[in-house]
Amino acid sequence: MSRVCPPNATRDEANITLAILVAKEERMRLALEGGELSVLDWDIDSGSIIWSDALASALALPEGGFRDSIQGFLAQVHPHDRDRVQAAMDQAIAGRASYDIRFRLRRPDGTMRWTASRGVVVRDEAGRPVRMVGIGRDVTSEQEELEALRQSERRLRRLERAARLAAIELDLGDPLAEAAVSGKFAELWGLRSGDRRDLATLLRRVHPADRSPLAATLGRLALSGGSIDTEIRLLAVDGGILWMAIHGAAEPPPPGKGHRLVAACFDVTARHRAEDLARERLEELEATYAAAPVGLCVLDVGLRYQRINARMAEINGVPESAHLGRHIDEIVPDLAPAIEALLTRVTDTGEPARSLEINGETPAQPGVVRTWLVNWFPHHDATGTVAGYSVTAEEITDRKHAEQALRASEAQFRTLADTVPGIVFISDATGRTVFTSRYLAELTGLVPAALQGEAWLQTMHPDDHPRVIVARAAAIRAQRPYRLEYRLRRADGCWRWFSVRGVPHRDPDGVVTSWIGIATDVTDAVAAREALARKVHASAVALGQTEARFRAIFDAQFQFTLLLSPDGRVLEANRAALEAGGLRIGDVIGRPFWETPWWPDSTRPWLREAIAAAASGTLVHHEVELRGGDGGMLDVDFSLKPLHDPQTGQVLTLIAEGRDITEWRNVQARLAHTERLSALGQLAGGIAHDFNNVLQAIAGAADTIARHPGDAAMVRQQVELVQRSATRAGAIARRLLAFARSDELQAAPVDVAALFEELRAMLVHRLGPGFRIDVVVEPGLPPVLADPGQLETVLVNLVANARDAMPDGGIIRFAAATDPGAASPPEIRLCVTDTGTGMDARTLAHAEEPFFSTKPRGQGTGLGLAMARGFAEQSGGRMAIDSTPGRGTSVTLWLPQALAATDAGTTARPGPATASDDAAPRRVLVVDDDELVRMTVTDALEDAGFAVQVAPGAKAALELLARMPVEVMVTDLAMPEMDGLALIRAAREARPELPCVLLTGYAGDGADAELGGTATRHFRLLRKPCRAHELTSVVAELTALN
Repeated sequence: MSRVCPPNATRDEANITLAILVAKEERMRLALEGGELSVLDWDIDSGSIIWSDALASALALPEGGFRDSIQGFLAQVHPHDRDRVQAAMDQAIAGRASYDIRFRLRRPDGTMRWTASRGVVVRDEAGRPVRMVGIGRDVTSEQEELEALRQSERRLRRLERAARLAAIELDLGDPLAEAAVSGKFAELWGLRSGDRRDLATLLRRVHPADRSPLAATLGRLALSGGSIDTEIRLLAVDGGILWMAIHGAAEPPPPGKGHRLVAACFDVTARHRAEDLARERLEELEATYAAAPVGLCVLDVGLRYQRINARMAEINGVPESAHLGRHIDEIVPDLAPAIEALLTRVTDTGEPARSLEINGETPAQPGVVRTWLVNWFPHHDATGTVAGYSVTAEEITDRKHAEQALRASEAQFRTLADTVPGIVFISDATGRTVFTSRYLAELTGLVPAALQGEAWLQTMHPDDHPRVIVARAAAIRAQRPYRLEYRLRRADGCWRWFSVRGVPHRDPDGVVTSWIGIATDVTDAVAAREALARKVHASAVALGQTEARFRAIFDAQFQFTLLLSPDGRVLEANRAALEAGGLRIGDVIGRPFWETPWWPDSTRPWLREAIAAAASGTLVHHEVELRGGDGGMLDVDFSLKPLHDPQTGQVLTLIAEGRDITEWRNVQARLAHTERLSALGQLAGGIAHDFNNVLQAIAGAADTIARHPGDAAMVRQQVELVQRSATRAGAIARRLLAFARSDELQAAPVDVAALFEELRAMLVHRLGPGFRIDVVVEPGLPPVLADPGQLETVLVNLVANARDAMPDGGIIRFAAATDPGAASPPEIRLCVTDTGTGMDARTLAHAEEPFFSTKPRGQGTGLGLAMARGFAEQSGGRMAIDSTPGRGTSVTLWLPQALAATDAGTTARPGPATASDDAAPRRVLVVDDDELVRMTVTDALEDAGFAVQVAPGAKAALELLARMPVEVMVTDLAMPEMDGLALIRAAREARPELPCVLLTGYAGDGADAELGGTATRHFRLLRKPCRAHELTSVVAELTALN
């Protein structure tokens, strides 16, 4: 390597050289600070080398690189470097070494630029090298600085004083010799004043991985001389890593001395970091390319695959590696013609082809025509000729199908919208109109395009425009439906009133995406309403002269009517409204309507909004609850109607109207009750017959006992007869009371066979001669789960219908069996069949409708079958009717089977309970206003050993409780002045834990509910008639609690 200056150089030449060195040193600093990196890409098969514009501009290389062959690139390399570059490429391709080299390239003006290039070879799945990707940068300035360094190595001391270079002079023959270093060198290497500068100390600053290679290089220089041009890592003082480029040479030693190294160091950390960042970015780009969700590939100009990602291979149905080097005809033959046609256009124009659709089949799904959205971007060589293509493909088959379905749906919607007798419209989320049905175009005489956006507003009456815009904008901001009325101009110039309702359409996340609405022509209705409003207004203007007549008409209306100002204050109220609320006119005149006593607090916020809507021109109609004068609530059909000035269209007055629909809502309940009473009437005869039988048995037994008082066996027999008769009478009374209940359904197991027999016994006497009731029940039939009283009501009504269908008599059959179907829970099928006239198909179709009846007026409510179906469905079952004219009717009920039935057999009668014998008799208070009942209850308790006190009423009972200790109180429910429940509450105020027994002859009373949780421990309810052993057992149980 040549020296910095020739040995015979003069002092002037040295100065000139130094000045040149200083100037070039400054340029080198600027080059290092502003230097740029470039990415290189060499396609090994095609020989094309492509690099970024930054390096091309710096080196004045052909734009885009060399596309014809590698020889075109090598021709630009300096002849002295060409073999070295070719050898480095061959070594890298063969895998024997990495590609990392510096060389010179010839610029078009003949000058040379140095470039540093590093790269890696990319191989396909078979291990074949297909491309080399690397990083290159212009290092001409570094090379020039190195040359300047070599020329100025004898000027090291002067450079040290200038402190512009990190320079070092080191005796390689003496490892312990101190090196001469510049201030910049000491700064870069972290050497402080006083630190040793021998070779060992300097090597400790070097990164361990680079320490041995650097020591080996210095050893070689110490032995044979030569130059050093390398990059190493230093251990920075702050613990980081610094990259240093070292350029220098070993001087031939003087006689008896070793070689001396003269070198310069450059901090190239920023460049290394930039290269690392570029390498990482390149790897990221490679990973992104490979994992992109769209198909990507690169084709050469011959349409052979040079590169492809996984998604494109998936689209084609061929592995990635099988694409490389193959023509598109081999991979996707069905698409090749369309692709070649596209590429002809791209090649001819040199311009990309964007967002084009192609259709066809690929090996991924043979026989299935699919659609892709493709983009083609041409690659140009140095001459501007297309040398290849980058392709993107996204499958849109599903999207195309969805678009076709959407178009079909839109066509259906438009057809439907055009058939509606009104204007159907769609607006976007901001309220701009995007669609109107044909009706609006026909009405206005404008083409549909002239009615889009806000253009349709030109057809609105100018007086309506501000009001509508404000109200519509408010509804859109609030995202709630709106209802408006305004006028539109017809093609002939006439104005037509339309009632318009718009509702928001929301996406699955609840966001409003559009508005859908319809406008209906209400011109005639508005004209009638305004005519009425004009009359009311005219009457108000002449109020002083016509007050009496107006008031009479106003007050004569049955519905509630009020006049309100637009801000909601009451101007007038008719008599019906005042009487309904128990108010006087002075209580409401001038007050805001929502503050008047009619309105409960919970409804007032809604009313304020409704009045505001009506004042803006909107009709309000709603069912509300108003407070009546007696404190009760009234169901009211309520409306607010705006009255407009006929000249200005301004809302002058609001009419508030209300119709009391409370009674109407109760009609069905009363009619249902009527039907129940009708059924009860059907039972009356049979129940009277059964009661007479019971009374006959009791009277006969009493007579027998009176005649034979001394015959103990006969008396015992007759007493048992009386007891059985009493039990039977109690059962009849309970059944009658349960039948008459109007409570909600209370399901319980019902023995169908027993129920059928009881009904036959009761009804056969009521039906009269000519009728027969048969009962057919499957042996061992399980009970059904239903309300016993309601079931009995339904069956009685069906028997009544059957009787009316057989005016000359006939047979009614009760039948029951398990249903073989797969219902869960299992069902029991109950049938009531008659041999009457039957029903034709038209009558049968209406038979279950409420209030439908074929009987003469006044002889039926028409609710029997409707109630039967409702009962069946509420019980979890169903009902069916089968009828043929002349052959009779069969009504079938399917009811759920009771899963756990109680034992219907007779249980052993328990003996009467007695008071404990090992203590004083327990004291019991008996309260009943009926003397006979008091006597029988007292006798039963005393026979059981209890000490009994009696009281004829609640007042006497409370006095006894205050005077003496009582352990149990037995009281009747129905007593004058104070009933049994009130007595129990009063007694427990003094004694909260007093055990009580309540006797009642009614069914369905609410004693348990009235006493709440106390019924579970210190309270018992017994229904009359109860047996002595039942009473004494309950009393004994309660006394045991104390």
